Amino acid sequence: MTKYDCDVLFIVEHRSRELETYKKIAFLLAEEGLVSLIIQKFYGSYIIPFISPRVIISNGYGEKVLSSIIAKKLFIGNATFIIHHWEQLINANSEKLIFKNVNDFEQNSCVTLYWNEEFRNVLERKNFNLQNSYFVGNPNLSLLDDMNSNFSNLKDEMLNKYELKNKKVLFFPANFFWVFFHHRENTVHQFLHKWFKEQLSVTKQFIIDVLEKGDYVIIFRPHPYEVEKYYKDAFGMKIFSDKNFIYTDEYTVKEWTLLSNYVVSNFSTSAYDAFKYGKNACFLNEGGYLDFYNAEWLFEVPTISNYKDFEKFTKSENKIVFNDNNDYKKLFFNVLMNMNKQKTYYKVPFFKRIKAMLNKDVLKNFIRSVLCKYFKCYKINDTIKPDYFEPIIIQPTNK
Repeated sequence: MTKYDCDVLFIVEHRSRELETYKKIAFLLAEEGLVSLIIQKFYGSYIIPFISPRVIISNGYGEKVLSSIIAKKLFIGNATFIIHHWEQLINANSEKLIFKNVNDFEQNSCVTLYWNEEFRNVLERKNFNLQNSYFVGNPNLSLLDDMNSNFSNLKDEMLNKYELKNKKVLFFPANFFWVFFHHRENTVHQFLHKWFKEQLSVTKQFIIDVLEKGDYVIIFRPHPYEVEKYYKDAFGMKIFSDKNFIYTDEYTVKEWTLLSNYVVSNFSTSAYDAFKYGKNACFLNEGGYLDFYNAEWLFEVPTISNYKDFEKFTKSENKIVFNDNNDYKKLFFNVLMNMNKQKTYYKVPFFKRIKAMLNKDVLKNFIRSVLCKYFKCYKINDTIKPDYFEPIIIQPTNK
């Protein structure tokens, strides 16, 4: 076995979204004697030719990212592939995007994990083999509950660092992906760009009103693919220079959710998670949603259109008391343990490993990783820079 060899390989897309959950599961696996390796999919593929995992967990269908492609070429037939998609609160539009490039291998040979019956129904419509599908519950709610039980020290750290003691915190996790990306000559994309741009103007006015009329500190958190420059151009320096407006991608969405008094978002599922956990959360939307964005989960959460609506909203209280009956970590852990027992250790032929190592895109991945590790992510695209982390190996303490 090499330095990084493992029983279970986790391939992460967004560090802030998936990493902590996978680490917790990996520590549970370590208690059972299993070694886990966690890599970032844009940086860690250079390690894959050196390992022989029995279980591989990745995010997304029709995956075109290098890490998943290399893993499939090397390990198909010897390892169990698990698809754990992290956007399972979907609508008609996102369903088309998610399953656009789905293939027979994913439908019939991969294990798929689902959070709710709605997503299971989608898998059925897309002709997935449901005998290979397992319910694991919503990881976001379970992790919120897990973090909340040990949050006091971190909460004090955040309050002190941002000088938030005795202040009301409004957390705004944003999702304006279609404003900043996909400006292609495509009617649907142009339509989405126009609609989200209109909603961005609504959000800007809401922020201005909160800062002028309210007594809140706004913690503004961008989508993982969005960077500060986008919002400085959109909002202007008057907002960014206000002491009660804090733009940050430090700490996780879940940590800010737990700290905040209110969670407001234009379209992030984080607001749904916060509401289902019992936080005072709502969506900010003016004029309703586009037809293909209509989804039941959107309407389970209160919606406001402006600051006046928000003032009314603050006079109500979320009555939901979260009860983690599903315990996501244990369910996921049981699936992994079951899959791990089905495969024995194997060795990939040397020539296949060498061929994978010399793949030009694998080499690019390695260079990208070196640039981040030793040169502060020099020349790395801003949209993937925040997701960098060094490969993490978690093994039993007796190893």
